[in-house]
Amino acid sequence: MRVLPRLLDAALCVSMLSSSLRPTRSSTLRLVDSPAVRLADDVIVRVLRPPLPTARQVRPGNIAKVHFKTILSNGTLIHDSRENDAPLEVHVCLEPCDSIPAWDLALPLMRVGQVVQLRSGPEHAFGAEGAPPLIPPAATIDFEIELISVRDLRSSHNPEEVEYIERYKEMQRNHEEQEMAAQRMRERQAQPQQPQQLQQQQPLPPQ
Repeated sequence: MRVLPRLLDAALCVSMLSSSLRPTRSSTLRLVDSPAVRLADDVIVRVLRPPLPTARQVRPGNIAKVHFKTILSNGTLIHDSRENDAPLEVHVCLEPCDSIPAWDLALPLMRVGQVVQLRSGPEHAFGAEGAPPLIPPAATIDFEIELISVRDLRSSHNPEEVEYIERYKEMQRNHEEQEMAAQRMRERQAQPQQPQQLQQQQPLPPQ
């Protein structure tokens, strides 16, 4: 099971902690009447703006560039990347993860141009301890995420990103080897046991 960090990434932390701490009320985009879809026990996503049918979809291993809002359940706006025109790039479904678990559930379902509202409980967001001073403990968080663009991490020439994908490939290989070993073990356990043949006792010599 993957161990995921509780904060989006260092860039988000710096952005949040350096911004004004005065809470403001958020105005959530409402463009379509979309039903909510449950991605986990405490994670719900709703489409606010659909993408074009031909828009590119995010795949695990991609780098997604997003604008986003972070909103407490009481409506307090914590962060809006559009204020400083500072979109965030996140690696999708890779380790070490630089987004919260709820984002890893939602982003692979999105296409470029799409806007969603993502509500996450603490288990898939900032955890029981929160992220003081902005995120209280055990907080339910609303995110408004707009997918701006997608690029393939495997085509990157950035040395840090190349190292990132090499680690990911190694993890994939290790995972595949573990799956193969587990499959072989299951096959051996499923095979019928051959009864052990009793050795014929030699007759005792005459007295």
